[in-house]
Amino acid sequence: MSDATATTYQVFKDFAGHVAIIIGAGVAACITFVISEGQKRIAQSQCDIALDQLKFNLLQKRYEIYQATKELLECGTATAIRGRVAVCVKLLADQR
Repeated sequence: MSDATATTYQVFKDFAGHVAIIIGAGVAACITFVISEGQKRIAQSQCDIALDQLKFNLLQKRYEIYQATKELLECGTATAIRGRVAVCVKLLADQR
């Protein structure tokens, strides 16, 4: 072996462990990043689902209030009409 080849071999031999550690750390960092991005997507999806569920629940409660108000108004309107008819009948009877 020539002197340059021996020196190059010695340099690679001396730093092989350090290079392996750096490569391993880089691979671990890449894997961690990929996993964290997946978790981020799952968390965002869960957030969207929870928001949609909240909107649905609020809509359902508003609809129940709407139905109750509608029934109250219909009942009140029907009662008012019956009351007005009774008053008109009484006025007509009093005029005769």
